[in-house]
Amino acid sequence: MQQECPPQGQPEGFQGELARFLRGHLGRGPGLLWPEHEDGDPADWDHPWADRLAAGLTRLLGRPVHHVPGDPARYVTAGPDAQYDLLVLQTTGGSGWHLFPPDGPDAPPRTLRLRGGEALYLPAGCPAAVRQRATARHLRFVIGAPG
Repeated sequence: MQQECPPQGQPEGFQGELARFLRGHLGRGPGLLWPEHEDGDPADWDHPWADRLAAGLTRLLGRPVHHVPGDPARYVTAGPDAQYDLLVLQTTGGSGWHLFPPDGPDAPPRTLRLRGGEALYLPAGCPAAVRQRATARHLRFVIGAPG
């Protein structure tokens, strides 16, 4: 069911939609969001924008959220020893994600495709690998435990 307006006390727009999505998934399992709200063109999301988004999510979630710049093609994990959850926002192109079950390395991974403007949440303990073309980009955010 689609809501016409956010519930009382909920922030509007993309940042509020991300916060509601994260509250629903924190510590429960991976999640994929196809946002209804827009915050400009995802291709224009840059470092200052990502830092402002992290600060806003920190305020809304009551948990530290930090933008983590780095090589987008390297192995990405929120594995068993991680003390943080991971939020990924696909900015351009698409990426293929392989989510490995924490049960064991022999279990087959779940595979999904993340497209521009979509968000992926990975809780700590959910190892993942990403494959994308050199022209595709995403932003990564780590979400710490409540302070």
